[in-house]
Amino acid sequence: MKNISRIESPVVDNMGGDAVRDAILAGYSLKSARAQQKEMITGVERMMRLSGRGRQGNPIAPNKADILPWYLYDFLTTAQNAAALVEYDFFTVPQGGTKTKVQTNLTQVSQLPAPQHFNATSLQIYFASNMLKADIDSMLINYYLEFWVGDKIYAEGPLFKYPSGAGLAGVSQQSGQQVFTNGIPNCMAVVDFRMGDNPIGIHILQGQNFKVKILSSASFGSFVASTAEPAGTGLNFYCILEGILSRGVQ
Repeated sequence: MKNISRIESPVVDNMGGDAVRDAILAGYSLKSARAQQKEMITGVERMMRLSGRGRQGNPIAPNKADILPWYLYDFLTTAQNAAALVEYDFFTVPQGGTKTKVQTNLTQVSQLPAPQHFNATSLQIYFASNMLKADIDSMLINYYLEFWVGDKIYAEGPLFKYPSGAGLAGVSQQSGQQVFTNGIPNCMAVVDFRMGDNPIGIHILQGQNFKVKILSSASFGSFVASTAEPAGTGLNFYCILEGILSRGVQ
C-alpha cells in the first residue's frame, strides 16, 4: 500500500483530494485513485453544467460564460388602511413604468434576459423595518408562499420558513413601537435549497418563466390605518432569490 503521507500536495489539496486518500487507504493504487478523482470531477462539472462550455477558463476572455454570485429581488407594497390582497406575485413586473431598480432588478416579465440562467440557492422574504408588528403578524399568520418555475412548484411553505437573513434588530422607544423583522440579521439564517445530490439549488433556464406567489385563502382585512398610534405604514416587503447567475461576457 502507498504511503499516503508521501502523496504530492497538488493531488490531495485540489478537488476530490479526500477521495484520493480514501481510495488509497481502501487498497487502490495511486493511479487508480487519481482516475476515480478525475471521474468525480467530470461528473460534478457535468451536473453543474460546467463541462464543455468553457466555464473553467477566465470569464473575461471572449466566448466564455460569466458566472458570479447574484441576487434577484422584487418589492411589493400595499398602502396603509388599504385592504390586503388575497395574492401577491413577485417577479411579474419588471423595471420601467411603476418600478425602478430600487424595487427590482428584473428587466423582463417573469424571465431572465437571454442568454442568462440562474441557480437559486435560497429564497428570502424581507419585511421593511418601517412596517408595524401588527401588520407583519397578519402577513405571517394568514399567508404562505409558492415558488414557481415553469408550470411546477419547487418550494412552498409559511412565510416564517423563508427568513431574510438580513434587516434591523433592536427596539425603538418612539410611540412604544418595537422593531421586528422576519428572522435575524445573519447571512446563515436563510433556507438553503442545496441538499443531498443537488448542489446547485433550483435551476431557472434561459427563457423560462418563474415567480413567487404569496397567497391567502382569504384577505385578513386592512393594514393598520395612518390615524392609529403608532401610525401605520402598510405592507412593504421584498422577495430575494439568492444564487449563481450565468451570463455571457460583454
